[in-house]
Amino acid sequence: MNHYSLSNRANALKSIGSFLSECREPTQYIAIIVPNILELVLDKELKVRESLATLLKNIWIQFPFRAFSAVQKITITYINSGLTSLERGIRKTTAIMLLDLASVHPTFIEIQFNQIITQVLT
Repeated sequence: MNHYSLSNRANALKSIGSFLSECREPTQYIAIIVPNILELVLDKELKVRESLATLLKNIWIQFPFRAFSAVQKITITYINSGLTSLERGIRKTTAIMLLDLASVHPTFIEIQFNQIITQVLT
C-alpha cells in the first residue's frame, strides 16, 4: 500500500474496516488483512498511522483472541519495528497500538512479552 498516495492509503484502511464490519465471515480474512495493513506501522504520514491505529483497535475489539493465532508473531514483529524506529512519531503511534492491543487482548501481550521487551531494550 505504500506506493499509493496519502489519501488513498488512509481511505483504503477505512474501506477495510467497513468490509470487516459488513462481511459474513470476517474472521477468515484476519490472517490475510492484518499482516498487510501492519506494513503501514512504518508509514511516514501521521494520518495513515492514525487510521491504522483506529482500524487495528476496532479489529482487536471485534474479534476474539483466537482469531489472531496465525498473525501473532508478525504482529509483534511489526510492533517491535515501530517501537524501535528512528522516527519519534512512528514510535509514539506504535506505542498507542500496543496499548490498545494490550487493553483488549492482554494474553496476546503476555505470550509475546519477552520478544517485545528484548527488542525495545536492546
